[in-house]
Amino acid sequence: VGGALEKEEAAGVGANLIEAGHRLRYAFYDRAAARHHADRVAVGHTRDDQAETVLLRLLRGAGPEGLAGMPPRSGCVVRPLLAVTRDELREYLAAGRIAFCEDATNLDVALPRNRVRHELLPLLRARFSPSVVDVLAREAEIAREDAAYLDRAAAAAEAGAVRRTPE
Repeated sequence: VGGALEKEEAAGVGANLIEAGHRLRYAFYDRAAARHHADRVAVGHTRDDQAETVLLRLLRGAGPEGLAGMPPRSGCVVRPLLAVTRDELREYLAAGRIAFCEDATNLDVALPRNRVRHELLPLLRARFSPSVVDVLAREAEIAREDAAYLDRAAAAAEAGAVRRTPE
């Protein structure tokens, strides 16, 4: 986030850099899937990333859909590691001597997600709940189920209350 492409995209649509980076990444995933004739593109979001997302959305005042965090699947993007913590993933990679690349911007606490990652979550873990990541990830699952139920209930209510005519 914050690269030349993101800044150009943000300037073109008046969005912030985070939203612009998100749009560009998903456009890239779609192109990559099409280029390689793939149905899915797996990304490395972990349980910790899910907890950060839920906490950020909670602080911004989200409802059930927002508190559902990142879905396991969104379009062609799948997140197979949402049940795995960041530490577990790093231990697995180290044990298998598998190299990985960490985005340098992940250390920039000027970005809200990184402040949550490096300052707020460690404080919550140390002072309130050592299992805060698990609690937040579980809350995302509950919120996702609640949002799906509300969508089904609204569709059922609409079907019984709305009559469509050619006019």
